[in-house]
Amino acid sequence: MEATDRILHFNINCTNLAKSKQFYQYLGFRLVPGFGGRLTGPTMKYIYTGNMEDSTADFVHLKLGEDVTGGKETRIDLVQWRDPAPHPKDGQKDPTST
Repeated sequence: MEATDRILHFNINCTNLAKSKQFYQYLGFRLVPGFGGRLTGPTMKYIYTGNMEDSTADFVHLKLGEDVTGGKETRIDLVQWRDPAPHPKDGQKDPTST
C-alpha cells in the first residue's frame, strides 16, 4: 500500500483570517502568489453550500512543500466569511471563534 505524501487543496473556515494565516505560516506554509483576496456574490457560497445567496468572503491559499517535478505540495484555502457572518443571529458568540 502506498502512503499519501500530499493533500492538494482543502478548505479551512476561520473566524480570524490574519491569525489563522500567521499560525499556518508558523507551521511552514507559504503564500501562493495570485491566490487570495475578497470574493463577493453567490459563487463561493454556492460551491460550499449549494445556496445561491450573495456572500462576501476573504481568503488566502497557502502551500507546504514544492511542486517542482512531481506535484508534491499540500495546499490549504483559509476562508473567513464576512457576509453572512458565521455567528448566530441571536448575538451569541460562535464557540469556535477567538
